[in-house]
Amino acid sequence: MKKKITASYDSLINPTPAQGQVVPQEQEEKVKGNYKTVCYSIPPATADKIRQIAAWDRRKINAVVAEAFEQYAANWKPSVAEPPKF
Repeated sequence: MKKKITASYDSLINPTPAQGQVVPQEQEEKVKGNYKTVCYSIPPATADKIRQIAAWDRRKINAVVAEAFEQYAANWKPSVAEPPKF
């Protein structure tokens, strides 16, 4: 009788989140080809902080940076009467 080896590994390869477990945001919204690569120069101390935060939360650095940009844009108050169009 031949055993199906892949059947026993399905839960390891494609785990389903347990009840009440939060699925990281980058896994929910990630769409291939929906990203733009950009490059910014930031102080090394800031880069180290972002790297440590990402490691602590077990997230990718780009996910932490994207979340920071989103929060900045959401909390931004224009200094002039006419804000730019997004």
